[in-house]
Amino acid sequence: MKRLALFTALGLLSACGDPTGPGGALNETNAALEADFCILGAPPTASRSVNDTLSVFGGVTEPGHTDDPGPDSTVVMEGGVGPGGSDPRHGGWTWVRGVPRNQSSGFSDFAQILVAPNTPGTYAYALRVSFDTVAGWTYCDLDGAGSQTGLTFSADTLGVFTVVP
Repeated sequence: MKRLALFTALGLLSACGDPTGPGGALNETNAALEADFCILGAPPTASRSVNDTLSVFGGVTEPGHTDDPGPDSTVVMEGGVGPGGSDPRHGGWTWVRGVPRNQSSGFSDFAQILVAPNTPGTYAYALRVSFDTVAGWTYCDLDGAGSQTGLTFSADTLGVFTVVP
Protein backbone atom coordinates (compact mmCIF):
# COMPACT_ATOMS: atom_id res chain seq x y z
CA MET A 1 0.00 0.00 0.00
CA LYS A 2 2.93 2.38 0.58
CA ARG A 3 3.87 2.22 -3.13
CA LEU A 4 0.29 2.95 -4.20
CA ALA A 5 0.14 5.93 -1.86
CA LEU A 6 3.47 7.22 -3.19
CA PHE A 7 2.40 6.85 -6.84
CA THR A 8 -0.90 8.60 -6.08
CA ALA A 9 0.83 11.44 -4.22
CA LEU A 10 3.24 11.97 -7.11
CA GLY A 11 0.37 12.15 -9.61
CA LEU A 12 1.59 9.01 -11.38
CA LEU A 13 -1.55 6.92 -10.78
CA SER A 14 -4.79 7.35 -12.68
CA ALA A 15 -7.97 5.46 -13.40
CA CYS A 16 -9.13 4.73 -16.92
CA GLY A 17 -11.39 7.45 -18.27
CA ASP A 18 -14.63 7.00 -20.18
CA PRO A 19 -13.55 4.98 -23.23
CA THR A 20 -16.30 6.48 -25.36
CA GLY A 21 -15.75 10.14 -24.50
CA PRO A 22 -12.74 12.46 -24.42
CA GLY A 23 -9.65 10.53 -23.46
CA GLY A 24 -11.09 7.30 -24.87
CA ALA A 25 -9.54 4.64 -27.10
CA LEU A 26 -8.20 5.72 -30.50
CA ASN A 27 -7.38 2.19 -31.73
CA GLU A 28 -8.58 1.41 -35.25
CA THR A 29 -9.94 4.95 -35.74
CA ASN A 30 -7.13 6.21 -38.01
CA ALA A 31 -7.48 9.48 -36.12
CA ALA A 32 -4.48 11.79 -36.39
CA LEU A 33 -3.55 11.15 -32.74
CA GLU A 34 -3.67 7.34 -32.99
CA ALA A 35 -0.07 6.09 -32.71
CA ASP A 36 1.38 4.57 -35.87
CA PHE A 37 2.80 1.68 -33.83
CA CYS A 38 3.02 0.80 -30.15
CA ILE A 39 3.91 -2.41 -28.37
CA LEU A 40 3.98 -4.01 -24.94
CA GLY A 41 7.49 -5.39 -25.34
CA ALA A 42 8.30 -7.36 -22.20
CA PRO A 43 7.63 -9.39 -20.23
CA PRO A 44 4.71 -11.34 -21.71
CA THR A 45 3.96 -13.01 -18.34
CA ALA A 46 4.97 -12.37 -14.76
CA SER A 47 4.34 -13.63 -11.26
CA ARG A 48 4.75 -11.43 -8.19
CA SER A 49 3.69 -11.36 -4.56
CA VAL A 50 0.90 -9.05 -3.41
CA ASN A 51 1.99 -5.36 -3.58
CA ASP A 52 5.34 -6.24 -5.19
CA THR A 53 6.50 -4.35 -8.29
CA LEU A 54 6.87 -5.40 -11.91
CA SER A 55 8.95 -3.52 -14.49
CA VAL A 56 7.25 -3.47 -17.90
CA PHE A 57 8.78 -2.19 -21.13
CA GLY A 58 7.31 -1.00 -24.40
CA GLY A 59 7.56 1.62 -27.05
CA VAL A 60 5.96 3.75 -29.71
CA THR A 61 6.61 5.07 -33.21
CA GLU A 62 4.92 8.27 -34.37
CA PRO A 63 6.38 10.69 -36.94
CA GLY A 64 6.73 14.16 -35.51
CA HIS A 65 7.02 12.79 -31.96
CA THR A 66 9.63 10.02 -32.04
CA ASP A 67 11.92 11.23 -34.85
CA ASP A 68 14.55 13.17 -32.92
CA PRO A 69 16.96 11.74 -30.32
CA GLY A 70 15.86 12.22 -26.73
CA PRO A 71 12.39 12.08 -25.17
CA ASP A 72 9.52 14.20 -26.51
CA SER A 73 7.50 15.69 -23.65
CA THR A 74 4.27 15.30 -25.65
CA VAL A 75 4.58 11.48 -25.62
CA VAL A 76 2.94 9.93 -22.56
CA MET A 77 3.03 6.16 -22.06
CA GLU A 78 1.29 4.46 -19.15
CA GLY A 79 1.24 0.89 -17.88
CA GLY A 80 -1.97 -0.50 -16.50
CA VAL A 81 -3.26 -3.46 -14.51
CA GLY A 82 -6.80 -4.77 -14.68
CA PRO A 83 -8.91 -7.88 -14.20
CA GLY A 84 -7.75 -10.95 -16.13
CA GLY A 85 -9.63 -11.35 -19.40
CA SER A 86 -10.80 -7.73 -19.44
CA ASP A 87 -10.30 -5.08 -22.11
CA PRO A 88 -8.47 -1.97 -20.84
CA ARG A 89 -10.38 0.21 -23.31
CA HIS A 90 -13.55 -0.38 -21.27
CA GLY A 91 -12.41 0.96 -17.88
CA GLY A 92 -11.78 -0.68 -14.52
CA TRP A 93 -7.98 -0.49 -14.84
CA THR A 94 -5.35 1.40 -12.83
CA TRP A 95 -2.64 3.23 -14.80
CA VAL A 96 0.88 4.43 -13.88
CA ARG A 97 2.85 6.91 -15.96
CA GLY A 98 5.94 5.47 -17.64
CA VAL A 99 9.43 6.90 -17.86
CA PRO A 100 11.20 7.43 -21.21
CA ARG A 101 14.36 5.29 -21.51
CA ASN A 102 15.67 5.84 -25.00
CA GLN A 103 14.63 7.40 -28.28
CA SER A 104 16.37 6.58 -31.52
CA SER A 105 15.58 5.67 -35.13
CA GLY A 106 12.01 6.89 -34.72
CA PHE A 107 11.20 4.64 -31.74
CA SER A 108 10.64 5.80 -28.15
CA ASP A 109 11.27 3.18 -25.48
CA PHE A 110 9.52 3.44 -22.08
CA ALA A 111 9.63 1.66 -18.70
CA GLN A 112 6.68 1.38 -16.32
CA ILE A 113 6.71 0.08 -12.76
CA LEU A 114 3.43 -1.65 -11.98
CA VAL A 115 2.31 -2.63 -8.48
CA ALA A 116 0.78 -6.06 -7.98
CA PRO A 117 -2.79 -5.83 -6.69
CA ASN A 118 -3.32 -6.63 -3.01
CA THR A 119 -5.55 -9.63 -3.82
CA PRO A 120 -4.01 -12.83 -5.20
CA GLY A 121 -5.28 -13.87 -8.62
CA THR A 122 -4.69 -13.57 -12.35
CA TYR A 123 -4.65 -10.08 -13.84
CA ALA A 124 -3.87 -8.53 -17.21
CA TYR A 125 -1.48 -5.70 -17.97
CA ALA A 126 -1.10 -3.43 -20.98
CA LEU A 127 0.38 -0.15 -22.12
CA ARG A 128 -1.28 2.89 -23.61
CA VAL A 129 0.23 5.93 -25.31
CA SER A 130 -1.05 9.43 -25.97
CA PHE A 131 0.21 12.59 -27.61
CA ASP A 132 -2.66 14.54 -26.04
CA THR A 133 -4.18 12.82 -23.00
CA VAL A 134 -7.38 14.80 -23.47
CA ALA A 135 -7.99 13.51 -27.01
CA GLY A 136 -7.40 9.84 -26.25
CA TRP A 137 -5.11 6.84 -26.02
CA THR A 138 -3.73 4.16 -28.31
CA TYR A 139 -3.74 0.87 -26.38
CA CYS A 140 -0.73 -1.42 -26.92
CA ASP A 141 -0.56 -5.21 -26.81
CA LEU A 142 2.16 -7.86 -27.17
CA ASP A 143 1.99 -8.11 -30.98
CA GLY A 144 1.73 -4.39 -31.73
CA ALA A 145 -1.15 -2.00 -32.29
CA GLY A 146 -1.65 1.31 -34.06
CA SER A 147 -2.71 2.88 -37.33
CA GLN A 148 -0.15 1.09 -39.55
CA THR A 149 -1.65 -1.39 -41.99
CA GLY A 150 -2.37 -4.76 -40.41
CA LEU A 151 -2.12 -3.62 -36.79
CA THR A 152 -5.05 -4.08 -34.44
CA PHE A 153 -5.35 -4.08 -30.67
CA SER A 154 -6.54 -7.32 -29.06
CA ALA A 155 -7.40 -7.86 -25.41
CA ASP A 156 -6.37 -11.49 -26.05
CA THR A 157 -2.70 -10.49 -26.42
CA LEU A 158 -2.05 -8.65 -23.16
CA GLY A 159 0.47 -9.49 -20.48
CA VAL A 160 -0.64 -12.03 -17.88
CA PHE A 161 0.12 -11.05 -14.28
CA THR A 162 -0.22 -13.78 -11.65
CA VAL A 163 -0.33 -12.40 -8.10
CA VAL A 164 0.43 -14.75 -5.23
CA PRO A 165 0.17 -14.20 -1.46
